[in-house]
Amino acid sequence: MIKLEHIDNLSKWKKSWSNIGSRSISHRLRNYERIKYELAIKNNYLEIDIKDRLNLINLWEKICFLKKIDNIVLYKNMFDTKIMKNWEVIFFWDLNSAKSKIKEIVWNYF
Repeated sequence: MIKLEHIDNLSKWKKSWSNIGSRSISHRLRNYERIKYELAIKNNYLEIDIKDRLNLINLWEKICFLKKIDNIVLYKNMFDTKIMKNWEVIFFWDLNSAKSKIKEIVWNYF
């Protein structure tokens, strides 16, 4: 059974002991990505911008599968803000209204 500790070990480039990682898919996080990763676990949505790598998204997908929640991502760009639910874009707004809407979406699950 997959646990949060297995995914956390995978993010630190340690052996996960559960065969959830792959050498062809990167999972190791940098320090600034680790902060976003921990906030995403706490808030039940991932907040990314243009400088974030695919590693953070790969780990977030595993967390969503483990917690059995929808994959909700707030993508902040210089020109617009997108809310993606299971990789489908559902809203385009400015950052403040997007954050309030995403909290409403997340709280509807509980």
